[in-house]
Amino acid sequence: MKLNLYSSFYDKIYMIGEEHNITLRQ
Repeated sequence: MKLNLYSSFYDKIYMIGEEHNITLRQ
């Protein structure tokens, strides 16, 4: 259960980071 929670949490962090990187490249 906890592992699943952390997994989705880091998924969101990763997605936000990717969006941030894309905006930085433009």
